[in-house]
Amino acid sequence: MKILTLVRHAKAEDLNTSLTDFERTLTHKGKKQSKFAGEFLRKKNHIPDLIICSPASRTYQTAALIAVEIPYPKDKIKTDFKIYDSDENSMLELICATNNNVRHLLLCGHNPTILLLANLLNETKRNHFKKSYVLGLELKINHWIDLFKLQKGKEKFSFEQEIE
Repeated sequence: MKILTLVRHAKAEDLNTSLTDFERTLTHKGKKQSKFAGEFLRKKNHIPDLIICSPASRTYQTAALIAVEIPYPKDKIKTDFKIYDSDENSMLELICATNNNVRHLLLCGHNPTILLLANLLNETKRNHFKKSYVLGLELKINHWIDLFKLQKGKEKFSFEQEIE
């Protein structure tokens, strides 16, 4: 049994001329969202063995703030460009390449890819994946590579928040 947690990055600054999309950072609200997502994971004891995120500033910040709360060593967070600029099939390849010693993998990424990946792997289809949304899938596989068979997982937990 493997657990895959998908997290969409939290609320970031609007795109403007002074920052590229890659450089956008979290707003105050986004930092609170990330903290609450981490608290949720810790309280429910959904602690990942590995966190991989997009190297974009807002996504790394989201993962790092979650890591502080669960706790998970920030220096152990891995980044991969496939999460920043790819499709759900590239993300699936990344997951399938994960070491089998990892039982619980957390991926922190961007829409629309994170939503498309969730719908590819989950029995329950969703229309949206809000900022800082957390979705945990319980996968009936023993090896990450088995996801290529596209075995659908069951939703184990989810966390959605509205922060003003």
